[in-house]
Amino acid sequence: PEAVAVPPPKVVAIAASTGGPAALQRICSSLPSAFEAPLLVVQHMSHGFVEGFAQWLGVTADRPVHVVEDGQAIKPNAIYVAPDDWHFGLDRSWRARLDHGAPINGFRPSGSYLLESVSAAHGAAVLAIVLTGMGEDGASALPALHERGGRVWVQDPKTAVVSGMPDAAIATGTVEQVLAVDRIATALGNLSAEAAAK
Repeated sequence: PEAVAVPPPKVVAIAASTGGPAALQRICSSLPSAFEAPLLVVQHMSHGFVEGFAQWLGVTADRPVHVVEDGQAIKPNAIYVAPDDWHFGLDRSWRARLDHGAPINGFRPSGSYLLESVSAAHGAAVLAIVLTGMGEDGASALPALHERGGRVWVQDPKTAVVSGMPDAAIATGTVEQVLAVDRIATALGNLSAEAAAK
């Protein structure tokens, strides 16, 4: 049977921890301009570094990078990074929602919180990507995201600085693609190219 064309995601939600900044920089700097979906990022990092991280990403990314604010409208062709010490979610009207609730598995912001929130609001329009990191942040949200029709990609554990988060994501049985970090931006670009060709 002919493969059914899957529409490109309307939003990409990314969870990353140890080794994540370099992986994110490689992805964001290589994204083709045709790929318009916003990227929402939870990156675990020491307090006080997120503003500098966002500026650093913005130097090589061909799109604006924001440390997200509560109520901020999420627009195409932009990257939104969770602020220090706040969970980052998304509502149905495409506005960021920050929550100072308890840490999840020791993390605030939590990748699991982001993925759960985005998939609850936007279901099949979501592509979740779990990158390098220790622990298993993000994994607990994947079964529900998958059931709602969202898609899951994972950084190949062999290319991860720490493989805990990718391994935990793969163990959920929801992962569509396991990709070396340098292939992720290309694969995202291919999604928009396939849609444009239809």
